[in-house]
This record gives sequence, structure tokens and C-alpha cells, in this order.
Amino acid sequence: MTRDAARRWQVGVVVSVLGPALLCSCGVEGDVDIDDLGAEVSEDPTTLAPDPASNTPLIYNYSGASDARVRELVSEASAGLGFSSSEGPNASDRFFVGKRYMAWIDETGFYGKMNGLWRLNGAAGDALDIVVRDDGRPVNFFVPGEDGDGRWPAGYPGAEHIEFPNRTPEPNDKQDCAQGDWCNQFGLNEAGQFTDGDIPWWRACNNGSPSFQDRFLPVEERAISGGLRLVYEGPLVKEADGDGRWDGDECHADYLFADGVRRRVYLRVGLELFANADHVDRVMQVRNPAGNPAFDGPMSFIGGFVITAWPSPHPLKTIDQFIRPEVRDIPDRDHGVTLYGGRFNAHNYAETSGDEVMAWLGQPITLSTTAGYVAGKTVTLSHVGGSDNDDVGICFCKVHGGLEMGGGLLHGGISLPVAAGRSSAEARRRLTLSGDVAATPPTPPPPTTPPPAPPPTTTPPTTFTGSKTYQAERDLPHGMGRADADGWSAATALDAAGYLSYGPYATDWGAGTVGASFYLLLDNNSADNSNVVTLDVFDATAGVVLATRTVARRQWAQAFSYQAFAVNADLAGRAGHRLEARVYWRDMSYVRLDKIVVTAGGASDSTPPTTTPPTTPPPTNPPPTTTLNKTYQAERDLAHGIGRVDADGWSAATGLDGAGHLSFGPYATDWGSGTVDATFYLMVDNNSADNLNVLTLDLYDATSDQVLASRTPRRQEWTGTFAYQGFTLSADLAGRAGHRMEARIYWRDVSYVRFDRLQVQGR
Repeated sequence: MTRDAARRWQVGVVVSVLGPALLCSCGVEGDVDIDDLGAEVSEDPTTLAPDPASNTPLIYNYSGASDARVRELVSEASAGLGFSSSEGPNASDRFFVGKRYMAWIDETGFYGKMNGLWRLNGAAGDALDIVVRDDGRPVNFFVPGEDGDGRWPAGYPGAEHIEFPNRTPEPNDKQDCAQGDWCNQFGLNEAGQFTDGDIPWWRACNNGSPSFQDRFLPVEERAISGGLRLVYEGPLVKEADGDGRWDGDECHADYLFADGVRRRVYLRVGLELFANADHVDRVMQVRNPAGNPAFDGPMSFIGGFVITAWPSPHPLKTIDQFIRPEVRDIPDRDHGVTLYGGRFNAHNYAETSGDEVMAWLGQPITLSTTAGYVAGKTVTLSHVGGSDNDDVGICFCKVHGGLEMGGGLLHGGISLPVAAGRSSAEARRRLTLSGDVAATPPTPPPPTTPPPAPPPTTTPPTTFTGSKTYQAERDLPHGMGRADADGWSAATALDAAGYLSYGPYATDWGAGTVGASFYLLLDNNSADNSNVVTLDVFDATAGVVLATRTVARRQWAQAFSYQAFAVNADLAGRAGHRLEARVYWRDMSYVRLDKIVVTAGGASDSTPPTTTPPTTPPPTNPPPTTTLNKTYQAERDLAHGIGRVDADGWSAATGLDGAGHLSFGPYATDWGSGTVDATFYLMVDNNSADNLNVLTLDLYDATSDQVLASRTPRRQEWTGTFAYQGFTLSADLAGRAGHRMEARIYWRDVSYVRFDRLQVQGR
């Protein structure tokens, strides 16, 4: 973390890897009570001994599935990381398997760090399974090995970051560092090498780190209500050298007190894991031995869980797309918008030049790939200790290269100082893997019941003239659907009926007549004449629908062309009320909303243009073909999350765009049920600078939400520059006739790339 981001966010037991597990029921000073969550164990838990012959870890089976099934899941998850046997899960580590998640507790090189987490489906018995897979491979919810290539993150020691800033200068430090944020950073000395060139102060302390063969055993292991508690303890030592020379002097030395003397202080870190709950608790506590001065610090223990790489997240873990403050509004200062409490806010903005930090939120914060709670795609972070819980935060940390969820625990002036011979209160950070398996985003209530409205912030005027425009993807909240081209869409194969759009809870529409014009398109205006959407103007203050209309399919003059449908309402006596213009989608057709324009005096329906814009999804019922050989032009036939039209294709550039889907779609339903070959024709501007992953290509079944095949081309796989080269993926579509199929390109923001066309052929 940068110094600016830190400002905003404000000796263990080592044995050989063959040593026995240490079982202890030691008491922990400063424990705090938590709610009894009723997470009872449905079956008697079993402990499966480690197997050195197969390198299988010790496994706690709290799931109710058979031991054989649990061993199978652990084996799949471990193999899916791609690590060698010495660096990945092994016989000297532990796994916890409940009904809703499975965790790798890494004791080789780490103080019991949770370096792997997989969401499970909660099914009974041996139907238990891993939810998020990439072409069959289980995907770690955390960053280590998320791509299956056995890589540790370049800017973190595993899946969690902990730093404790210290302002006592060492003899060779700049003595005025005490007036800054920190002179040096302290933490636990763990395995892994920092290789990120942006953080030389952390790289300076690589030498002297533990190996992946050093084992750290728990100082506490005991059953708790509904689960298991493991606690580890290690010395708090220097882990980042901030002297500006980054020469690594005094790395891994004991804590430096304000009097300039180093003394041993211990940091306890632990996990509480539950059989039937969907959350994990991370506990943290300082132990200050007798004879020391009081332990204190200027900030807190800063950091958190590292979910995925940033600014190039794993394609299945783009949880930055939606942010939901669970209780109250918060500002997104980097983008100049408000994130409204109690709802999912679209966050598909370009990345910032540095770290994007939201800190001291004082409430749980949820990130999601979609506008709802969906298992494996949604996560909530909260602090639930006895006190000192307000520094909840998220960091899109470009400098360290990770998306972190955490904040600060055990703050100076609140939980600190800690007297000699005492321990601090125990802080508690909770990570909740929210959502139901295979669920669509929650469906809001029928149009007569409003979603909850935020409180007014200003007194509005009583008169209104002119018009106001609200862009669907930027200015309005959503109950379902997704950002799509220039608007917000829902599709029958992907979504359930619900509010495509609601809000904006405007208090400045005055007390006269207004007209709300909804600019909408659909994919097929002739299949039938079903009711497609219900539009209304709603008074959220009074809980009253003021005007409403239902639009049927054949009221659109043509497909894939925006048409305005007006709803007029009399606002007499409603000055200052919170007003909405809502779209309730009935799950009958693909629909996209571009914008809503509210006009004083009323509005009328529009006549659509005579030309048809490029299509995103295909018609609802496209005719089948017998011989599959289709070409989709990038700039005309496919949808895009980033980039722009460029010459004969569609491109993205590192100076202009943030990582995202360069192309997706075409949602084809006519690729049949045989084997298909999809060839992506792509060019780069430089094929020799490095050999980084440039793109992730995949074939995706949007109907069943499954990746069928994927590959990640590296820069040096291109044989030339500024010349199109084909990359082919093959997939067996047996049993998928009529499914909505995509061929997608996820651009990783490491090189200019232009996409010409996609060719799909059957065998």
C-alpha cells in the first residue's frame, strides 16, 4: 500500500514439515463475545489424518458429506491452484470443509494463513460441490493460484496483507520520517517473495523470509459453537524498509519502541470456521510481554483479504462491478459519485491512476460481479469485534496489484496502547460469501411496493422547468440485469422478472405535471404480443403509484432501436417528495434501457429512427442452421465492455482503458450440439517487451453460466506485431442445443490489442 493509501485507510513455533500437529486448548486473553449464530453441525465432524504418501493435508470434515467425497473436493481444489507440491497444499497444511465453503489453512511458510477459499453449494451428502469453476477447474476465491498457474501474488505474502506502521526512526533513516506516516512497517515474517517493482520497501526484506518447508503450528485449536477455532502467534518484526535506500537493514528484527530499543512483541492471528454458516471470522490480537513498555502505534494493523489481481481481476471474479454499502450512503470520491446504502451501485468506471481506497465506512460493505447476492460472485466484509469496528474498507490497490477487502484493526487511541504483560482486545474481521447457489439477483416487490428510498439530503425547489436526463447505467439503481453497451439490459435466459431500473428518488421535480420518457429497445417485436415491461411514476414518500402503463411487444416499431414511451403524472401537492420513474421487466424478451428523460409539462411517445444500431444479443428465436460457419465482425456484431472502434476492428489501449471485456456475445442459440471451433483474430503492438498474459479467451454458456473452454495468450505467442493472428478454442456443445453461447475476450491491460473478427465453425 502507498503511504497515501495507508493514511486514508488508516516468535511462532517452527518445526520441520514432518512434525506432528499441535493440539491446544489454551485460553486467549481479551476474547470478545459474538452472537450465537445457530450454526449447528448437521453431522458429527470427522478429522482426516494427513497422508504424506499422497501429500494430502489434514482435513476437518464438518460438511455432512462422506470422507471420500471431501477428500475428492480437497484434491480438486488443490490441483486447481497449479502449485508445486512444496508450495501448494501439502501434508503439513490443513483444510476445513463445511457445507458452504472450504478453506486451505497454510502452515508451511505461513502462520495458518487462509490462502485458499472455495464457495460450496451447501448440498446434502455427496452432492456437495464447488460453485465457481473455470472449464471444470475450481477457482480460488483468493488471489494465490487463481489462474491455475501456480503463481503467488507479486505484491503480497499470500492471500492476506497485514502492516503496522512505526514512526520511530532507525539510525540510518531520515529522522523526519517520524513526522510522516511511517518510517518502517512491521508484520509477520512469512514465505513468498515480493517481486512487484512498485514496492521496493517491501522487496528489501525478502532475504531472511521463511521457506515453504518451515511449519508454523497453532497455539490454540478447539471446537466452538458450530465450528472450529485455530489461533497462531508470531513475533511482530520489521517487514518493510522505508529508509529510501531500501537496503534491507534490520529486516525481521523485533519491534522498535519509541525509546529506540527493540523488544519482542507478539501478534496473534486466528480463524473461526463454521459448518453451516457462510462466513469466516479472522481474529487478531497483540500480546505485549511483561517488562516491555506499553505497546502503541500511530495507526492500526492495516490490510485485509486479497481477493484477486488488480487492475486485471480474474474474469470470473470481477467483483468491482457493483458496490453495496449495507446501511448508509458513502461517497466514491475517486469518481465523484454517491454509492447509495442498501442497494447495489454499478461501479464500472475506468480505473484510477493510483490506489482507489474507501475507508472508515463504519458498516458492512459488499462487492459483487452482479446486482444481487449470488454464491461465488458476491462477498461482504464487516468488522464485528467488541469495539473498534469502524475502519471497514476496500482498496483497489494498483500499487500492490490486488483488490483488498479489510481496513484497519486495533487502532492507536482506541484498542491501543497495551500495557506490559497484557493482551489487547481481540479484533474480529468477518468475510461473508453471500448469496444462494444458481440464484438470480433478488427480485424486488411488485410495482405497487417501492424499493427502500434513501433519506433526502437537501430541500428541493417547488417548481421545475425544462428536463432532466438520467442515464441507465450511471444514474439509476437496478434490481437485476447488467451494464450493456450504452445502457442497462436484462435477458430471458439470464434474469428473472424484477426492476430493470428504479429511482432516482428525485426531490426536485416540482409540483406540476411531468412526463417521464423511457428510452427502451428489445430484440424481437413480432414473436407475440406479450406484455414486456410495466412503467410507472412512483411517489416513494407516500408509497403511491401516480401513473403507470404496460408496454406490449408489438408497440415497438422495430427491433434493436430505442423508442421512447412516455408516462405523465400530476405532482400537485408532492413538492419535495422522493419520486421515481421505474421499469419493471416481465421476463418476456431481451430489453435494454438507455435513459429516462423527465420533462416539465409532460411528454409524448417518440417515433424510432429508420436505421438499426448494431445488435448485442440475437433475436429471441433465431432460425437454426445445418452447417455451422459463422463470422462475427468485432465492431458490428459483438458487444463490448471497454474499448472503441479502431480501423477494421475494436481495440483497447493501456493508456485509455481499464481491464475488462473487450468483447462478449453474440448470445447465439444456433451453434448446435456438436464440437465447435472459435477462432479469435487479434493483433498486438509489441510481442517482445515481456511475456505477460495479454488476454483470456473463453467459450461461455450463458444459459447454464459455465465456461466451456478457455486459454490465456501471452505476448510472445504473437509471431509479429500489427498483424492479425488467429487463436482457436474448441468446445463440445453436447446437450447445449438452443443455449445462448458466447465467445469472450477479457483484456488484461498490459498491451494494445485490436480484435478483427470471430469465426465459429462446426466439425
